[in-house]
Amino acid sequence: MPNRALSSIPDFQTIMLPLLEFAADAREHSKAEAVQHLAAIGYPVFEGTKNDR
Repeated sequence: MPNRALSSIPDFQTIMLPLLEFAADAREHSKAEAVQHLAAIGYPVFEGTKNDR
């Protein structure tokens, strides 16, 4: 699980692998589902309320 400060935005290389693994089931996912998944696996920059994003 990544350990990041809330103000730290992950770079492309860091965030893309978990995102691709999430999308690997070949199902259609919404952006909200992807953000929720990234928050659930420990990317705190994606946590918070909808207004925080």
